Amino acid sequence: MSMRRLRRLFGRDDGPPAIPPPLAARTAFVLLSESRLPSRAELTAALELYAGGDVHVDASDGVLVSAVSFSTGEKAVFGLVPAEIPDGEAQEHFDRSLCAFQPDFVAPGHTAHIVVFFTRPDGADAIRSTDRFTALLAALANSSPSVGVYIGGVVSHVTEYFLDVAADSSHSTRTLLWTGVSIATPSRGGVSLLSSGLPQLGLPDLLLESRTLPVADATQAFFDFLGYLLELGRPLELHETIGRTTDEKLRIKYSRSPVEAHSKVWHVEFP
Repeated sequence: MSMRRLRRLFGRDDGPPAIPPPLAARTAFVLLSESRLPSRAELTAALELYAGGDVHVDASDGVLVSAVSFSTGEKAVFGLVPAEIPDGEAQEHFDRSLCAFQPDFVAPGHTAHIVVFFTRPDGADAIRSTDRFTALLAALANSSPSVGVYIGGVVSHVTEYFLDVAADSSHSTRTLLWTGVSIATPSRGGVSLLSSGLPQLGLPDLLLESRTLPVADATQAFFDFLGYLLELGRPLELHETIGRTTDEKLRIKYSRSPVEAHSKVWHVEFP
């Protein structure tokens, strides 16, 4: 029996995970303080700010459901729902946003929301398409009475933070808005950070652990490494290394997810 098969049998296969293709359809929600959609003129102006001139808005003032299409083939339909998202689902995902790590953070409430369905054409790059979806969400949040943006099942951000990050035109920076993060301080000391949401882009989530780095330094390295992965656009291989400087070379490995027994994560350990 091969060593690889033995590792699989005993749950110690450290190879890259088999990740399903990126999702072709995505859903997100703009959380509102009052039940109102932006006017066509307001949305068009905001789209010019975040997406440039490659977007067509098919909307009429007073209509509850509208559509947007990009010259690159992506399409979106969005509509107003005059009620909060049930069961506190959006609220509980704020704790996965970096903005929630402020000591005085309080998750905002909402009374209505805009639901946004987005699709990318066959063959389109998932990360660049997500960048365009981010631009649309930023435009909707900017032009409406929004308090936050909820990336379905992954993370919620307050509007101010979402717009601040979306103002950066870098694909990798904007796509970080689609990544949640959980931070833990194990009893043995140190810090552990785990991402969520990257498999939707066809990439593995990241687990970063350190017994020596301060939390702020570990968090910076965590998002730097995620940004590098998004720029690369593929999972790292076992023979590759990563680091904060050209001299730092941390070995790449894959481990079982600490929260999903049947999933693997990209695992980086600092000495």
